[in-house]
Amino acid sequence: MIFILFSITFDKLVAAVENQAIPLSYVKEVAPLYPGATTSEITRKLVEERVLYRIAREESIVVTQAEVQDAFQKALGENPQLQNLVKEGLKGIYLEEVRYQLYIQKLLQKKVIPHINITRRDIEDFYNTYRDSLMLPPSVSLEKLTVEIGKKEKERLIEKAEKILKEMEKGTPFETLVEKYSEDPATRYAGGKLGDIPITGIPPYFSGIDTLETGEVGIFTSPLGIHIIRVNSRTPMSVNLSHIFLGFKMDDRTVKEGYREAEKLRERWLNGDTTLPIEKVGPIPVTLMNSALKSLVDTLKLGELSKPILEGNTMNVIKITEKKQGGIPPLKEVQDKIYNLLFSRRVDEEYRKLVEEASEKVFFVYLK
Repeated sequence: MIFILFSITFDKLVAAVENQAIPLSYVKEVAPLYPGATTSEITRKLVEERVLYRIAREESIVVTQAEVQDAFQKALGENPQLQNLVKEGLKGIYLEEVRYQLYIQKLLQKKVIPHINITRRDIEDFYNTYRDSLMLPPSVSLEKLTVEIGKKEKERLIEKAEKILKEMEKGTPFETLVEKYSEDPATRYAGGKLGDIPITGIPPYFSGIDTLETGEVGIFTSPLGIHIIRVNSRTPMSVNLSHIFLGFKMDDRTVKEGYREAEKLRERWLNGDTTLPIEKVGPIPVTLMNSALKSLVDTLKLGELSKPILEGNTMNVIKITEKKQGGIPPLKEVQDKIYNLLFSRRVDEEYRKLVEEASEKVFFVYLK
């Protein structure tokens, strides 16, 4: 069946999927959802979404408005910077993109995921092949009790990070922005380069890095501040990163109030209160810790509770539960991560195949 696009508009069109046009203005409006991506890369993503959406509808897949709203609320909780999109009047556009993504997720769950089988042999072969690349630095595992302070400071830095991304979208080189804005003295004049990090050693607060493609950037929150992270390259067992770091800055009054609140919770922890929101963290590579936390790790005994310490916009009480020397970890320690990596790669491969197959059935065109 041949579909003909009729469009009378003053807005430049960049693509069309069957009878649905994708104007350049829409690509620019959704750009904040794809930080660091070029206009052509965003256009390709939008076309793929709409192509697969049509295949999902042929498969009788349905996404309800309630599911879209639930996914949106979950995303807001995980990515506070999305609040700014709502403030800018882009909520409707974001909800539309969420709807497409949910259709694609359900299509993958129906057509792809049930047929993916990662065997024990697959995991062992991968481990044996890349064993020498798994070398890890010394690390510690913690239990942590956190009191968040300075929420406005966090919001301020997220807003600043988004403005920096807009400069990047306008063509300012990442390295120029690093030197202009980054507050990490160790990397500010070296292009923000963090170097190669083993995938098994990525801190929990950077876990979303695996969703970024090479060249893409994302905003992440660590205990110390906001990071604009760019993925430079990948190998099977490591990722090369650069970042722009924006550190939290707290006034004395806020810090003192946070300390008093954390001290009260520490006393409850010492007295065996099991209702406290204690978080298990780690293992965290020592090489990624700030000097204050490194010093604490060196002096604190296993099982001992620290005094409240300031980390960025949080006041924390820490208990070290395990210290590990660096080296190649045994298979049992990394098998889950290897499984997740192999599974994710297989999904990506099948996704590309699905797009290629769908492209034979759904008419689309890129417009210059």
